[in-house]
Amino acid sequence: MKGRELFAGCLFLVIAATTGAQPKISGTMECNKPEPAYSIEVGDRPGHIMLLVKQACAWTGPDIL
Repeated sequence: MKGRELFAGCLFLVIAATTGAQPKISGTMECNKPEPAYSIEVGDRPGHIMLLVKQACAWTGPDIL
């Protein structure tokens, strides 16, 4: 029984050590003005609307793949 507990503990430590070793990636998203933008009133209560927009964005940073 102690062998299984020791194995489980070692396995946990190996998994914990490898999950924190992922590289940090930084960059920025540059987005244009959303066009087109539509809004319609939902009708369940006054002033409640649904908004639909299409926006083109570009990632300026290293490739993630």
